[in-house]
Amino acid sequence: MDISPPPLAAAQAVPSLRLAHVWWSIGFVLVATVLVLSLIPDPPQLKEDPSNWSGHLSAYGVLMAWFARLVPPARRPLAALLLIAMGVGVEFLQGMTGYRSFDPTDMLANSCGVMLGWLASPPRLPSGLVAVERLLLRRPA
Repeated sequence: MDISPPPLAAAQAVPSLRLAHVWWSIGFVLVATVLVLSLIPDPPQLKEDPSNWSGHLSAYGVLMAWFARLVPPARRPLAALLLIAMGVGVEFLQGMTGYRSFDPTDMLANSCGVMLGWLASPPRLPSGLVAVERLLLRRPA
């Protein structure tokens, strides 16, 4: 009996998702939410974290973890670069608003969030989307 693990490529492949359009739509809503919260005059903030590093880490971490479940492993570096570019672009836009400030340390926090999201992605942590699809698409008895 062969008990060897599956080949690495098979373990890292993106599963076939029947609701991929829904998952991608949710991802773009998440991106839009981050953009809006990044550009409104007075966004919600934790009193315990005046620099808002936790907000940056969690926002960009969630985005990366989400999209890493939707793209093949070979495309994850591109997804990470796009999210990092978004974080850099947002900082420049904030500097142009007059009511928000440009902060290079926020760029670093955003980038660290992307890396944390990548670490929380398959195969290290399961995707879960296939299981959710099974629940949503099961036929009533």
